[in-house]
Amino acid sequence: MYEILNCIFYSFLFISGLYFAGGKFPRDHPETIKRRVVSVFVTGTISMIHILTYIRSYDRPPFQLSSYEFGKLFIRLDGLLEAVIISVILTLVMYFGVVLDDICSGDMLVIFDVQYWKDRIFNWISLRNFVIAPLAEELIFRACVTFHLLPLFSSCVMLCFVSSLFFSLAHFHHVFESVKSGQDLQSAFKTSLFQVFYTTLFGTYSGFLMLRTDAFYNNSSLRTLV
Repeated sequence: MYEILNCIFYSFLFISGLYFAGGKFPRDHPETIKRRVVSVFVTGTISMIHILTYIRSYDRPPFQLSSYEFGKLFIRLDGLLEAVIISVILTLVMYFGVVLDDICSGDMLVIFDVQYWKDRIFNWISLRNFVIAPLAEELIFRACVTFHLLPLFSSCVMLCFVSSLFFSLAHFHHVFESVKSGQDLQSAFKTSLFQVFYTTLFGTYSGFLMLRTDAFYNNSSLRTLV
C-alpha cells in the first residue's frame, strides 16, 4: 500500500508543481516554460530526496555517492551506449512503416534542411520537449515509480502496464488547460483520452525496455526520437 501511495505522491507533486508555476501565459509561452522548468527541478529534487532514503546503505556516510544503490533506480553508466542503441533500433523497427513512408514521400529530406533544425532546436519549446520533459518524466514516472512497484508484481507485463498508468492518467490535466484556452469540454476530453491511451501503450513498451536494459536513459532518448 505504501508503494502505491509513494507513486501517487510523486505524480501529484509533479503535476501540481506545473500548475503552481504556470502563470498567466499559455503553456508554450517561453515565460511559462521557464517557470515550469524551475518547478520540475524543485519537485524532482523533492522526489529524489524522498526515494534516496530507500536506496541508501545506512552503514555508510550519507554524503557519499557510494552510499546509494542508484542501480535500483535504473541509473548506471556501464553498458549505457549498448542500451540506447538496442532501444533505438528496436523502436525504429516498430516505426518502420512511418519511416519508409516519409522516405518514399520525400518528407525525410527535411533532415538535411539547416533552417529546419535551427527552428526546431534553438527555442524553449524544443528544450522542454526534447530535453527537460523526457529526462524528468522518465526519471520520476518511470524509474522511481517502477522501483516502488517492483516488489508488488511478479509479472513483467503487469508491472510495465501498471507503472505506465501513473504518467498516462496524469495527462487528463490537459483537459483543464485545453478548456481554459477555448476548446470545448467534449473535444478536450477526447483529445486527452487519446493521449492517455497512446501514452499507456508507449509507456508499457518503455517500461519493458527499461527493465531489460536496466537503464532509464534510453527511454529519454526514445522520447526525443519519437
